[in-house]
Amino acid sequence: AASAGGPEPAACGRGGPAACFPGAATLYLVIHAGYNLLYRDAGRRGEPCEPFVLARVGNQEHKTPCMPNTLNPIWTEGNHLTFYVSERESFLDLEVMNGYSSLGRTSIDLRVAPPGQWHRRREALREGAGSELEFDWRMEPTQGHQPGPNASHGQQQQQQQQQQ
Repeated sequence: AASAGGPEPAACGRGGPAACFPGAATLYLVIHAGYNLLYRDAGRRGEPCEPFVLARVGNQEHKTPCMPNTLNPIWTEGNHLTFYVSERESFLDLEVMNGYSSLGRTSIDLRVAPPGQWHRRREALREGAGSELEFDWRMEPTQGHQPGPNASHGQQQQQQQQQQ
């Protein structure tokens, strides 16, 4: 049974963020690096690989900066992304891109790990032929749709557009 303040900790561990955050949560995401990215167009057009990561939760989308001429990018700036997560949204989709071409993708179920803690992942990319993406993520309870002090510029712009 849940206490007046919300579910008991044991229920949170079994139910994930949906059990702990019956309303909404904020997802904090830090993209660290890509490893052994497969650039299928190399040599055909003579264009360098300039990978970036496109992150999606529901209809929200953020991206990291492009990293010039590398198949093993390391992001140190523009790699902290913040999402509002409603109780209907439970997946984070990550896709490594070069221009309009996908270099591979992965998804994680945000309900599978304890909330309120940082989780480090190094995931193999589907359709990436051995490519990997390394990132950290954390879910925190929120009140309403307002971005926190660490919200990314993209999220603030998106919310301003929705209010107009």
